[in-house]
Amino acid sequence: MPNLKLAELHESAQTDPGYRSRIRLISALTFVFGLFILWIIYTADTGRANPFIDLIRPIPIGDKVCHAVLYGLLTLGANLSSRCRTFRLGRFAWYRGSLAVAVFALLEELTQIYIPSRAWDGSDLAADAVGIVLFSALSASLWSRVTTNSKDRAISIP
Repeated sequence: MPNLKLAELHESAQTDPGYRSRIRLISALTFVFGLFILWIIYTADTGRANPFIDLIRPIPIGDKVCHAVLYGLLTLGANLSSRCRTFRLGRFAWYRGSLAVAVFALLEELTQIYIPSRAWDGSDLAADAVGIVLFSALSASLWSRVTTNSKDRAISIP
């Protein structure tokens, strides 16, 4: 099979009847997951009980692992929902979804400085960044799976 560039792969996916429904499903799941994260943030900010927070509290570094996984999964969903679109900044191409989640994470962590029931912790921000970076790396690979038909899965991307 010939190698195809990502743009050619995206064009061929437009003819796949399931393409749009997969993107809509990923977008809907990402939206619901984002609401879940907002609920966790709200309960933490208001000092209310949250069974998920109570579940990870006794686990050593459980909070940091959860930060990485939650923000990583949100990044993956945002990247796939935005069809892995990028923008250039200098010599690097950045995923739009990754940038959106990074800005959200930064703002959320910084607001903790002003909320009496919270304590700002730079290692939370570092864990968010680790999740964003790791799951951004998965985005291109998973995007190629989303945009190809099952019969085209043998196509390799240089």
